[in-house]
Amino acid sequence: MEITIPDDCGNSPRKKFLVEFNRAFAEGDPEFVLDHVNDDIVWDMVGGKKLSGKAEMRKEMEAMMPGKASAMVLYSLITHGREAACNGEFHYPDGEKIAFCDIYTFTKTTGNTLKRITSYATSL
Repeated sequence: MEITIPDDCGNSPRKKFLVEFNRAFAEGDPEFVLDHVNDDIVWDMVGGKKLSGKAEMRKEMEAMMPGKASAMVLYSLITHGREAACNGEFHYPDGEKIAFCDIYTFTKTTGNTLKRITSYATSL
């Protein structure tokens, strides 16, 4: 998979994590994603569903992943304390493109466990 990320992603452990977290989504790897969320994760897909817990998240991820992306482009990653945001695009071999912006809330100011994700996404 071709990956394009901002130049400053290497200077922050949280930004590195978010690149890997989004790579797991792009590659259809729910295990990596679920290993990095709280048991009571809340995933709010704005304009769509609001899920609670790992079981609901797994079911949704398996249903929504059309396969492995051929490219992932991350335009910006912003981190501060327990909050972070990332926007970008996933490109799939069939020509489908998904643009997204995710807002993340971590359980603590350190570590890589998420307790909430708010997602904005649209097909291009």
